[in-house]
Amino acid sequence: MSQQLARDPFYGPIMASIQMVIVKIDKRAEEAGLAFTDSQVNAVLHRVVQTVQGKPPKAKEPTSTKEELQATMVKDLIALRPTIHMTNKKSGEQTTLEPRMYATAILGVKDAVKRMRDGAVGNRDFITHARSYVERLQAAQETSEKESEA
Repeated sequence: MSQQLARDPFYGPIMASIQMVIVKIDKRAEEAGLAFTDSQVNAVLHRVVQTVQGKPPKAKEPTSTKEELQATMVKDLIALRPTIHMTNKKSGEQTTLEPRMYATAILGVKDAVKRMRDGAVGNRDFITHARSYVERLQAAQETSEKESEA
């Protein structure tokens, strides 16, 4: 599922945005001397899907810096949806991305996490992949900006 969605011209950029949020928070964790695992990212994505689908899990107070960063990741991912707009092909009207479509994109990223996990404790294969993917996207964007300035 995740590979097909990632190649989709509609869902691909949404999934890339989701990965950018994950990488941003992972970098903040790294600066604090912490490291997220793929399992922890998977748990965050699960909470986000539940919330987007109108079934938010019970909120608990973070008891550590890592839990605070996980809570921040959840909040940032939930806050991402209203910033994504889509255009109705018939009317040309722009609307905010529907919750079910966002949940589909989150589930696509969640599937990618699951595909990359080998069951080992502390696995970071997805996070490593996401970081390199985001770096490539940012490099391509910088190159494109430089070319448009020339």
